[in-house]
Amino acid sequence: MTAMNPILRLRRAFRSMGVEAEQADESADAVAEYAYSRSDSDQRFERMMSKYRREMAEFRNQVVLAIFLAAGLIIGAVGLIIALVD
Repeated sequence: MTAMNPILRLRRAFRSMGVEAEQADESADAVAEYAYSRSDSDQRFERMMSKYRREMAEFRNQVVLAIFLAAGLIIGAVGLIIALVD
């Protein structure tokens, strides 16, 4: 019974709850129509991961730019202080 089609299991579950056979069939068909397949889930996951990777790359670029900017400002300030002290 564990290898039974999921739609048949849904229909049986609906019928065990007291739903009429026609309504159980209709409900199970509606669930099957809107359910995601494994490939749909995998594609959705890949899209989410590619979006995440892209956002992380943009964030990494911003952090590197901020570090270079801060280092440049610090070097400029130290150079200015050295020039003023001499």
